[in-house]
Order: sequence, then C-alpha cells, then structure tokens
Amino acid sequence: MRETRELRQLKTTEVKQLRHQLLTEQGGRCPLCGTVITEPCLDHQHKRRKADPAGPDGAGLVRGVLCRDCNALEGRIWNAMTRHLQPETVQDRIRWLQNLISYYNKPASNIIHPGEAPRRRLPRRNFNTLKKAYAADHPKAKPLTYPRSGYITKTLVPLYEHYGINPYND
Repeated sequence: MRETRELRQLKTTEVKQLRHQLLTEQGGRCPLCGTVITEPCLDHQHKRRKADPAGPDGAGLVRGVLCRDCNALEGRIWNAMTRHLQPETVQDRIRWLQNLISYYNKPASNIIHPGEAPRRRLPRRNFNTLKKAYAADHPKAKPLTYPRSGYITKTLVPLYEHYGINPYND
C-alpha cells in the first residue's frame, strides 16, 4: 500500500501527455491483447466511493494505457466482480482471476456438454414420410411444414417417435 504523500494528482491538461508517454513505454501495444493501440485509454482503478482517498489498495491510480476494447472489457469484469463476488480488496480480485486462469489451464474432461451436441440437418425425405403419416391420421389438421431452420424442432420430435420414423438416415 502506498503512502498518500507519495502520490501526485494528475491534472486534466496532463492526461494526453501521460497517455502518450505510457503508450510509448508500452511500445504502442495494449498490454492485455497485444494489438497496436489506435484509440488509447488511460486506464485507472476507480475508487469505491468519490469521498474515499486515492491510493489505498490502488484506488484512483493510473495503471497504464489500454486499447478501447480491452479497457471496456476490463471495466465490465471489474464491475461484475464487485456485484457477484463482493471482494474486500484488490488482492481478492487478483486471487479470483488467478484461480480462473488455473481452472482454464486444467485439462478438460472427455465428456461433451449436451448443449454442444452437433446439430444435424433434417432430411426432407424423412420429413415427407412423417408428413404423409400425420396427414393420414389427421386429414382435417393443418399440414406439417418443413422447419425453416432445416433442423428438427421440439414439436416434431414426439411425432417422429409416435410414428416410429427415424428423423435422420441412421
């Protein structure tokens, strides 16, 4: 933690010069994504409350220059952490981020999540077979229409099961 007396208040008129100086020191690149910065943002840690003093735990202090996208993303992550984790200190946030990196680096299992199952197009031939069977049982009902997406829908699944028709060419 820094002593408040060591800190220097940046004037609004000095922002452009400091941003240029830090960007030069960073080699013109964003330290997060590594791209050449075309829209530099002077990044700083926001204080929890305006009345809080600058300095403790990094509050109010300039960290560097980020590209516009990384600056916005970093702010969204910081705010989400505040809402969901309610960390007491910056170190709590850093610890959580380090845990996240360790979690991402851990090998994944060999099990595919059901939401990631590959979607298969519904063959028209199989759909037409279902359509004829349905029309024979329900002559006055509105005829079935092939899904615009080309994929099987929740309403078609039970119909295929009821008529014992395989929706795919398995």
